[in-house]
Amino acid sequence: MDLHLIFHNSFQRRSFFEMTEGSRRWHMLLILTAGSCCVRFDREEHIAEADEILFFPKNIPFERRVITPIGFHQMGFLSDDETILQKLPAGKLNLPKSHVRALIEYLDETALTLPENANDIFLHAVKTVILEYNIFNGTAPMAEGARDPDIAFMLAYFSEHLAEKISIEELAAEVHLSHVGLIWKCKRHVGCTPSELLSRMRLQYAKQLLLEGKMKVNEIAALCGYQNAYYFSNAFHKHYGTSPTHFREQMLGRDGAYVDKRSSF
Repeated sequence: MDLHLIFHNSFQRRSFFEMTEGSRRWHMLLILTAGSCCVRFDREEHIAEADEILFFPKNIPFERRVITPIGFHQMGFLSDDETILQKLPAGKLNLPKSHVRALIEYLDETALTLPENANDIFLHAVKTVILEYNIFNGTAPMAEGARDPDIAFMLAYFSEHLAEKISIEELAAEVHLSHVGLIWKCKRHVGCTPSELLSRMRLQYAKQLLLEGKMKVNEIAALCGYQNAYYFSNAFHKHYGTSPTHFREQMLGRDGAYVDKRSSF
């Protein structure tokens, strides 16, 4: 996914937007950490609140206002391949709040403690939002891929066999493609390789199981296709910037009750 970060900034409490209307020459994501705001594109109005994400496509006029004081992370970016963004809707993105909250926690912790790596951290966040939106909503480029029988077969197979060892080479043979051919097709339609997509899907499922709070980490690792808890924890930490145990404690607390950390904003 060839993306270029134009800027990033973060605020804990703002009662107004400096730019209330207009358009920009780059795409922008606004990840709300607190409060609420209203954004209008043409005649369509979107109300967003904490743990939700707004997408502003480049060159599309908008109006926006703060409803209650907001905290947010904001990233402007451009893409070498606009097809990965073509059907990403202007306005609020349909993503699970628990996943957005996990991304916020990742940004809060890593961007503040590793300022020298902030550009890479925020660029990773943009890529995560785009890929997760495609996975959860089946829209472009995923929708185009889903209409392709080879990609549809791959997605269905991944979903049904997350706990099993999967050979991408054997999967490619099932759809009568070479290993390289399946990689090329997946990158074209989904924006990443089959292995990267499988890893993301496994880790997304892991987050879901962690938030249910009922299973041990080693049990979750097995259900998500990892040999043991060590490999699973390493993969989870590399992708989300925190361990599975720490993630669950942050989200649910040590006693399993949901913890709202937004009061500090």
